Amino acid sequence: MYDPSGTTSISQMSPQEKALFAAYAQLTVGNRAQAEIDGLPVNNSGDQLTFTDFERDMNDHKVIDQKLARNVSSQVQNELTRDQTMTGNPFYGTILNLVQKAYQLGLVDQNNQLVSRSQVLSDYQNSV
Repeated sequence: MYDPSGTTSISQMSPQEKALFAAYAQLTVGNRAQAEIDGLPVNNSGDQLTFTDFERDMNDHKVIDQKLARNVSSQVQNELTRDQTMTGNPFYGTILNLVQKAYQLGLVDQNNQLVSRSQVLSDYQNSV
């Protein structure tokens, strides 16, 4: 498991943790950049889920927001599928599966960006 104190480097992560981190990066950096290019709103609040929170939510296998639970966008799927095809690296397939899981758990907003931390807390409190 990732150590939020900053003592864990990517080289110390297991292959599954590296794939999870790559999925997190896709949903935070990659999809945010694409949203900006497409002229969609981006979350500038600094309230994004941390990698540790993302890892926990992915491992819990619980739908965070039923309204957002859906299949991965075709644009993101095509990107990751293209990367796997071009490189021949199955790692991209693992990333795609994790990104798909994040969508299915409602961790990705309407603009294909990771939901905010406050949104996850609000949805959790409303479900209790």
